Amino acid sequence: MKIPPRNAEAFVRSPDPSLRAVLVYGPDAGLVHERVEALVKAVAEDPADPFRVSELGAREIVEDPARLGDEAADHLRRVLAEAAGRFEHVVVVTHVPPFRESCLNDGRTSDDDGLPFFACKAVGDVTLAAANSQPDRRFTVLC
Repeated sequence: MKIPPRNAEAFVRSPDPSLRAVLVYGPDAGLVHERVEALVKAVAEDPADPFRVSELGAREIVEDPARLGDEAADHLRRVLAEAAGRFEHVVVVTHVPPFRESCLNDGRTSDDDGLPFFACKAVGDVTLAAANSQPDRRFTVLC
């Protein structure tokens, strides 16, 4: 879900409780910081809780591009365990494809050089592990 700038203030005051992650970005670092603080106050009981809040700045992402995917995978690991315990059919919806086979580059499956730009292996690994550990559950992945 992408929130248009005109709706951002209302969203940060009262975010959709069904959302599990929010990526906040923009050219105005001060405004981004204000909106992140408002979101944290609206969602997390303790902003210092590393299981509920992860802060990644541009420097961290540039220095370690896989970190964003790793953070997503860590969160997904917890969410999938809960979902598989409650539902017979678990649907995983992600913006970045989690499997090499679903990523085409120039009409071919991505190779090792292109894979980090077209897929998130960490999320794929977590999804497969959850599905394999719950063979009586059905998993559907949409990207």
